[in-house]
Amino acid sequence: MPNGVVHGHFGDHCAGEKLNMSNPETNGMTGGLLGTAGGGFAWIVITGFVIGAPIVSGLAVILGLVCFAGGMVLFRAQPQRRLTVIGLAIIWVALFNVIFVNFYYERIPDTIGGITSGKGAWSSQSVTVLMAVLAVVGFGIVAWEFVRKGTTPRQS
Repeated sequence: MPNGVVHGHFGDHCAGEKLNMSNPETNGMTGGLLGTAGGGFAWIVITGFVIGAPIVSGLAVILGLVCFAGGMVLFRAQPQRRLTVIGLAIIWVALFNVIFVNFYYERIPDTIGGITSGKGAWSSQSVTVLMAVLAVVGFGIVAWEFVRKGTTPRQS
């Protein structure tokens, strides 16, 4: 115990331990949340401009930033609950993707810049089912962590 700092196992943080970007767990969470939020909302940003609805694009940017920032706040508050944070981010992205698809599906073109939008292969119902499955997966991740670790944060 040099300098009075207790080092736990991977994922265990002591109350006095600071998180920083040299921490691989923080890097992993940052990358995971950026990928979840960026990938989950980037297509809505692009499609919003293509269909002539920049407000949709702006809203998607805000929702993606809230997903990322909220996830990082939750992670910093409870780093041992990193799976819960990712599960909640998945639910967030799935919820807003299904809302967007159901409101704007008919306005999405078959191709964007010569690249297929995927609309021909996916009906709005298929996307809704996929997003429901992703939301269930996100819920399952959260529930699994609570079953595994209990409802109170684990103490180091």
